[in-house]
Amino acid sequence: MDGPIVDGSGLAKGPIAFIDRDGVLNYGRNGYVNHPHELKIIPGSGKAIARLRSKGYAICVVTNQSPIMRKLWSVERLHAIHKALREQLLDEHPDVRYLLTFNEPNFQDQANLTPAFAASIWPQFEQIAEEYNLKLVGPAVNYCGGCVVVDGSPLGSAYTIWLDLFFDEFRDQYGREPKMDYTALHWYDYGLEDQINEIVMRYGKPVWLTEFALWRGEEWATDELEREWLLEMVDFLESHPMVYRYAWFTGRRPDFPKINLLAADGELTALGEAYVSAPRYEPTQ
Repeated sequence: MDGPIVDGSGLAKGPIAFIDRDGVLNYGRNGYVNHPHELKIIPGSGKAIARLRSKGYAICVVTNQSPIMRKLWSVERLHAIHKALREQLLDEHPDVRYLLTFNEPNFQDQANLTPAFAASIWPQFEQIAEEYNLKLVGPAVNYCGGCVVVDGSPLGSAYTIWLDLFFDEFRDQYGREPKMDYTALHWYDYGLEDQINEIVMRYGKPVWLTEFALWRGEEWATDELEREWLLEMVDFLESHPMVYRYAWFTGRRPDFPKINLLAADGELTALGEAYVSAPRYEPTQ
């Protein structure tokens, strides 16, 4: 075997917390953790990971498992042990209701997943969602530049290209439709209404708009214009029957403060005040 074994997928952009496994997330054992039933997490490790995630850190677990090199057991055994680790970490969060999956898989500098590979591992998410009674949220796609490479060439920028291929690949590989309660979308420009209607009509599922903003740097794109656009879009999203949830991007971003909901002191900006005070609609029963 050459190189490391990767139990996971994609790339992470932004801060990453590298965490050792044995003795940090789970108890170590003399002679290694050799079977899934031998793995026991250290109480509180799941909550610690949740706190890191809430601060914006991606999580990378690094572990040296010499039994594989010494041929005492297989890579498949390691994946089974890590499956038990994920399950026990989830057990520390009985209030979890949703499973969000890939972040911008159609971008080379984000998750960077081909539709075929993403489709091949999707049943893992289906299994977790079923076991823990979670709603499963689809890949969060966005109009891209520097799109993922398929068959030697980058895909086109429209996110529907990647999603169409993902659904087609899943049908080819498994002979059925993927289980997915919501699609997910990011959008940072005008035309949000059209994109919401497109993804709903094309895939027939409610959409979770996990990131949106008007990311325009031109002089005419004033703070007041940003505020007016935010209020108009919130009104649209609140009233749309197929928009399940939405979230502004972002709370605080030093390189583009025009979209900040929070000031440096943690107080709401004028934009933040507009966001939290915007009218809400009660869903139709």
